[in-house]
Amino acid sequence: MPDHAQLWAVHMPYPANGARSSPDRWPDRWTDYLAQDEVARAQRYRCAEDRARFITARLALRGLLARYLGASPQSIDFSYNAFGKPLLPAAPLEFNLAHSGSYAVIAVTQSHHIGIDIECHRDLPDRDDVAAQIFSADERRSYDQLPESARLSAFYRAWTCKEAVVKALGRGLQFPVQSCVVALESDKPARLIRLGEDSVAAQHWRLHEFSVAPGYSGCVAVAGAGDSFRWPGLNWITLVDLFRGLPPSQDGARLEA
Repeated sequence: MPDHAQLWAVHMPYPANGARSSPDRWPDRWTDYLAQDEVARAQRYRCAEDRARFITARLALRGLLARYLGASPQSIDFSYNAFGKPLLPAAPLEFNLAHSGSYAVIAVTQSHHIGIDIECHRDLPDRDDVAAQIFSADERRSYDQLPESARLSAFYRAWTCKEAVVKALGRGLQFPVQSCVVALESDKPARLIRLGEDSVAAQHWRLHEFSVAPGYSGCVAVAGAGDSFRWPGLNWITLVDLFRGLPPSQDGARLEA
């Protein structure tokens, strides 16, 4: 793979009409493709629609990585760092997964730490309070100067950029998001301007914003990438495409949608 990231998106339109697409019947039947810890996580979702979205996102990740590695989805063996970020220690791939609302997104590259985030815009009643917790002082001043009509979009642009960087770092909630400072000018691409107290290290990060649909914000962050790092367009995939031609899972089931 050249020095670029590949971005993939999956639409998860649950609930959907028709029993065949009902989250009570699909994709719960296909959990045999998942590891036991993934099944356990899925079962902790009380809402069937949320469970279906989680399972779909994990199936998409396994199906996509299987295509890259020439392996079966169920043979993908994830390890996790101390903060819960999934890794493939035996493969030369860096990847990250995010899902929100009706979409899941996956970023894949080589030799660079990568993080991705997507958020469905919701008008949180305590949005300004959350902004005070996650924004740096400079970001908060810029945010407060915006008209109310522009704040929702700016909030989620900042949120996704920060979250993508934190996920690329693999530090989880242990990393203070206020110290990840991004520049979000309406007419320019987002960029990282400070990481902690280090503005020099921030220059070696690349941010790429994208949107899967109106009302969504997304960002990919890559560490150690040069100016030549490329961002191809967003690739849309379905589980049927990913699993077509693969052998049945252990219980003989095949994906249908």
